[in-house]
Amino acid sequence: MAEVFGGELGCSKVKASQLTLMFRIVLHVFLLGLITLVVSGQEIDVQADDYICWSEERRLEWEDFQGPLDSIMTYLGVLGTAGTASEIRVTPYFDGQHFNYEVRNVFNKKRSWTIVYDSLHLSHEQLHFDISELYARKIRLLLEKGKLEGLAHEELVDGVKRLLGDLNQYQNTYDRSTAHGTIDFMEEEWNEKIKNELEELKDYASTLEDCG
Repeated sequence: MAEVFGGELGCSKVKASQLTLMFRIVLHVFLLGLITLVVSGQEIDVQADDYICWSEERRLEWEDFQGPLDSIMTYLGVLGTAGTASEIRVTPYFDGQHFNYEVRNVFNKKRSWTIVYDSLHLSHEQLHFDISELYARKIRLLLEKGKLEGLAHEELVDGVKRLLGDLNQYQNTYDRSTAHGTIDFMEEEWNEKIKNELEELKDYASTLEDCG
């Protein structure tokens, strides 16, 4: 999805590639503790149907994991049972008067894969996506506060990068604590923990408009 327009405020929009201050932060791949962060100004040519926007109502299903197992395994040089690829995209846009930021948290079907189909592993992969949503909300809060405080665009970018680094560590901690979802009581603790943290930031939850 080569998305180059941002925002849903109904104001005039400037093509993102025309913005000198453009940045795009994409692609967190959470794969059995291996997390790759790509910060890129390039567009990704994918179809809209390849993505699932995070939603409280829309839970992941194994049918959503459509990535080519062999190529992913060969590329990463690891052996595992499932891999969840979620993307947090932060795109600036100009509404005619001010810079604003659009934050999207999506699941990439074509980069996610599995060789197992049990409910335990699916719940574990879902929570990886939920943790990504938690940090999408933290990013929205950061950007809101930063704009009110008059922070420069570059300062906001640095803040977003710091949060993405924290997200990497949090995902790794989750995998280590639960042995990649195989310790039942730890999975229950983490599910409750993330549920509470999401509730604290419910005002910054992803909406359909974010992925419109």
